[in-house]
Amino acid sequence: MTPARLSQIKARCEAATEGPWWKRWTENRKQRWIEASDGERFIVVETKFMTPCAEHDLSFIAHARQDLPDCLAEIERLKGLIERIATDKGGDYDRAMAQAEMQMNKAMDGVE
Repeated sequence: MTPARLSQIKARCEAATEGPWWKRWTENRKQRWIEASDGERFIVVETKFMTPCAEHDLSFIAHARQDLPDCLAEIERLKGLIERIATDKGGDYDRAMAQAEMQMNKAMDGVE
């Protein structure tokens, strides 16, 4: 992913209404919405007059406000790790990438 693409994603995250966001619905589930943390802003509203939104799609939208910034932070952390490893290896970026991949795989062992 290019730095420009990462910057675009980060800008959209920063411009979005603050999180966390929550899924909400009426008792009969004829209306569902995503609500901002301030309890006053609706991010997505669905009514009985609209094509129903799948529960998993609502969940994805609601969690995206927290998940995307977390993913961007992890990308930045990993980029920093790769740069440090490359520096330690005398600027050998390919070697640093291979070592970073090994460390990442080791860290991910057992994560589902």
